[in-house]
Amino acid sequence: MCRNINFIFSRFQILAKLILILFLHSCLISINFIDYFYLFRSLTEDLLVVLTT
Repeated sequence: MCRNINFIFSRFQILAKLILILFLHSCLISINFIDYFYLFRSLTEDLLVVLTT
């Protein structure tokens, strides 16, 4: 039970970090399809780094 809660919490932490990154990027980048494509690519790279470390 306790281990399950920790697992959910760690997943939530990763999700919260991604939302924060997305928010910061959207504040910095003008809304534009090409920028969102670049943002999506950089987010997936960040996610791969998070999951592999």
